[in-house]
Parts: sequence; structure tokens; C-alpha cells
Amino acid sequence: MAQSEHYALLANRVVTSLRPEVEAKVLALTEKHHGLDSGELRLRLWIVESTIVLLAGESSTADVSRLEQFFDAFWSDISRELQTDFPDRNALQDFDDGMDRLTAEMESDRKQLAHEDVAMAMANRITAFLGVPEREPLGYGYKLATATRFLDHLPE
Repeated sequence: MAQSEHYALLANRVVTSLRPEVEAKVLALTEKHHGLDSGELRLRLWIVESTIVLLAGESSTADVSRLEQFFDAFWSDISRELQTDFPDRNALQDFDDGMDRLTAEMESDRKQLAHEDVAMAMANRITAFLGVPEREPLGYGYKLATATRFLDHLPE
């Protein structure tokens, strides 16, 4: 198997594992918070999940060339998922805009806040971005740590 195919397979596994998580969170959150729009929430969850993977890549100790190959495949798979979820909408632009906004806010927090306050700020940013109450447990801190460990061990 060629190296690029291997990274494509790994990226596909990551994106494929995200789909049931996105679907479960859409169902759980819209049942709990009736004012949430399921389509908009689904898009925002794809943005949050992708942001977590992106942040994991930024924190990873893996070789930059391996990360680049992984992320090339990852973004391609995310694009396909968005086209599947939103066939009648140009969700790619909305996705890019949302990613830009959320990552800029998180980057600002990382620069301005003490290291020990960044995790709570990230959780608050995600909660606000999704439009759910602050007390809603979403588990993204743990997900960031495990995603970083996964990317740290990308094969050569």
C-alpha cells in the first residue's frame, strides 16, 4: 500500500468515526434543547469535530510531512461528508467560515489566557458556538488529548 493510500485510510477512519458521534450529539442535543435547528447544529458539530482534529495536529509531535498527508486526506473526506449531509446547500463555505471563526477565537484565548485557563475557555467557546447551555457536558477536552496521541503516532 502506498503511503498516501495509508494516510487516506487513516483519515477516512477518523472521519467515519466522527459521523455517528455527530449524529448522536444532534439527536441528544435537539431532544434536550428544542430550540436548536438540527441542520445548523450538524454543521456546527462537523466544524467543532474538525477543529479538535486540527488542534490535535497543531499539538502533535508527528513529522510535519506526515501530518500534511493525513490532513490532505482528512479535509477531502470532511468535504464529502458535508456534501452528503447538505446536498442542497453550499456548506463548504459555511464550514470554512465557521472553522475560521472558531479557530481564531481559540487562538486568541491561547495567546491571552494563562495555560491552565485555556481548556475551560475552549469548552466555553465550543458551547457558545453550538448554542447549548454552558452546563452541557460535551467531552471535547478528552477528545483533544486522544486525537493528539493518535496523530503523534502516525506511521512513517
